[in-house]
Amino acid sequence: MAIVPTQLMITPTFDSKRMTLHGSVAVNERVAVTVMGVVTDGIVPDGLVLRVASRCGRREYARFPANIGETWDVSGDDATCTLLLNTPELQQRFLYRGANETAEAMVLLESGVADNLYATGRLVIRNWVQNPVDPVAGSSQIQQQIDNLTTRIEEHQHDDSEGSASFPHNNLTGRDAAGVHPALEGDIADAVLAAQGAASVASTANSNADEALQLAQQAVAATNVIQDGGSFNQLTNASTLGNVKSLLNQVVAILNQWRQS
Repeated sequence: MAIVPTQLMITPTFDSKRMTLHGSVAVNERVAVTVMGVVTDGIVPDGLVLRVASRCGRREYARFPANIGETWDVSGDDATCTLLLNTPELQQRFLYRGANETAEAMVLLESGVADNLYATGRLVIRNWVQNPVDPVAGSSQIQQQIDNLTTRIEEHQHDDSEGSASFPHNNLTGRDAAGVHPALEGDIADAVLAAQGAASVASTANSNADEALQLAQQAVAATNVIQDGGSFNQLTNASTLGNVKSLLNQVVAILNQWRQS
């Protein structure tokens, strides 16, 4: 006998807002749901939503559609979908529970667009304990993610192509080799050149400052000599030609001394 995937058949009774459910489900399952007789002229009622909630209805466990872009399929007069029971809310409900644990849930068929509650019913959900080391539920999704990561890592390999040194990510011994990350190395080289340029400018400025300091010190020396009343003879209205000659000789002597120093 062939294995039959988990199915849930829902037959709503609209005048009493009740439904009949046929099928057995468990947490973490992908359930093939068929809602009988709700399609008219190939069209599913606008905004049709199937929700699974706690027995009192305060806590939602799962729903369809759950994500943007999910739509019902049509099979004759029936609407079909795949209901995911691996939601965090439902997994939390069975956390640390035994394998024979069950939970009673409320199922609602409704439309927020049409503002209608079409039908409600009761559903018993079984526990399905997973081995955290070797999980079964969602293994296809886990493998898909592993494949995606593997592909991205392979695409990012440093394969010795132009501008890229050979450096496989599964071998870190070459992580410091030149050319491993050419873009980063180029930025670092530019930063080093900029730093060297700044150091050169600073050195030139320092040299200019030293020269300016020497000129200033010479100017101070000249000022001190000129302002010092005891260094040169004083001239007054009563000074003679000899006094003037003596002063000029002193000026010439100090100028020759500075020129030779």
